[in-house]
Amino acid sequence: MSWRYGTLGLVALATACSSNASDPDDNSQGASHISKPGNLPCSVQQALERNCARCHNPDPARTPKFGAPMAMNTYEDLFQVAPEEKNIPVWYAMYQRINATTGAMPEDRDINPMSDGDKNLLNSWLSFGQNNGPPAATPDQLCAGQQPPPGSGGSTGQGGSTGQGGVVNNGSGGSWQPPESGGSTGQGGSTNGAGGSGIVGTGDAGPKVDPNECEFIDITARADAAGTPFPVPAGTSELYQCFGFHADLKGATQAFSFSPMIDNDQVIHHWLLYQASGPETTGQSSACLGFHPDGTLIAGWAPGAGDWNLPSDVGVELTSSDFLLEVHYNNYSGQNMTDKSGVRMCAGKVARPNTAGISWLGNDIFGGFGVPGIPPLSTNAPIAGRCRPNLAGPVQILTSWPHMHKRGRRMTVEIDRAGGAVEMLLDKPFDFNKQWQYSTPTTINPGDSILTTCYFDNPDATQVSFGEATTNEMCFDFTLAYPAHTLIGGGLHNNSCISAP
Repeated sequence: MSWRYGTLGLVALATACSSNASDPDDNSQGASHISKPGNLPCSVQQALERNCARCHNPDPARTPKFGAPMAMNTYEDLFQVAPEEKNIPVWYAMYQRINATTGAMPEDRDINPMSDGDKNLLNSWLSFGQNNGPPAATPDQLCAGQQPPPGSGGSTGQGGSTGQGGVVNNGSGGSWQPPESGGSTGQGGSTNGAGGSGIVGTGDAGPKVDPNECEFIDITARADAAGTPFPVPAGTSELYQCFGFHADLKGATQAFSFSPMIDNDQVIHHWLLYQASGPETTGQSSACLGFHPDGTLIAGWAPGAGDWNLPSDVGVELTSSDFLLEVHYNNYSGQNMTDKSGVRMCAGKVARPNTAGISWLGNDIFGGFGVPGIPPLSTNAPIAGRCRPNLAGPVQILTSWPHMHKRGRRMTVEIDRAGGAVEMLLDKPFDFNKQWQYSTPTTINPGDSILTTCYFDNPDATQVSFGEATTNEMCFDFTLAYPAHTLIGGGLHNNSCISAP
């Protein structure tokens, strides 16, 4: 078995924004790197519980979940140094991340978005103290039953008006000016996609599967064929591990559902499941990184997602009994841990009427074959590809799964109908740190075409071309549709439907 590399997947908690000349590297934030006694204002504490507690220490007795590198549970937590954030305090990193376009928090914001009220509240509080950090709660701001900690110095004077912080360029994903710069909080462009009907795996992707229809297959992380949990040592960071699995299916040709089995929520960030074209050995594993041309992506999970059940008349095509589970790990707990997370797949005992498969839409030749790449020093640069399938009848699209690399910012998918109408199927921001699959039900008819456009920010002085490495880029919409193998035509990959725009 050979491990292929490139990038498909999610990189957890990468540094989100580049700072300007007032970056904390100049020590302007050094005074905040201390342990500050105090309490969170009740309104702030409640906003953090609503938006951040799913990953950043939901209980004082627990470590953060899903590979989150720091806690955000107490006032003192916010004055610790933020891991991997260029020596800045957590409160400062929080301000950046809740206002960023790329790498924005909450990480599961497509499913659990932060309200405008919570965002405005946190922005106002975080920017109030400027370089000294946000103020601790005064006695009248405490939640019921809270007491100021010893040595907190009593109430905090509120001074004058609340500064609103710096400019947040949400529209282009550009520079962020720190709170001390003053001025208004810019809104930039919209970050709400117009297309799509939600995230796959939130419980609305289809009816619950009948267990009598299924041969359940558990595909999990493991250290050996016996199922010993996989070791995730303290200090593990950005580890992608691929686990081979031979399922020995008994004639099943379709999968009806995929249910996440999360064993250790402190270390796992996401998993992706591929059907392998060659034989795999249960218990064999190796470090890997993402793009597998000898496999077909069929399911995935990230925090916030749940079971994915196919519509009652549809199954995902299974062409072999061999699978590859890719798991992304971070362990910031300070303790050696293990994990056996994975997926329970329902392999159907009796095939359903409709068999769905994934087609590759987008552009896989930009920067080569005489096709321009992503221009140097560009912002919001489009790369497009059109699918012109030669259809004999209607095709039903179920989901769209955008994939780009670290320069990717947004994807749109438009349907050009044979009669001249244009319909937006998907319009979503893209974040390499968290790549969602969207429910996009629609029907494609003979004569229709599909235009996929990826938008990139390229800060480099050289053109960027298509390629598997993260120094290159990709522009793919992995589209699940039935009948399988109908959205085809052009492109370098099997089952792709790609041509010039």
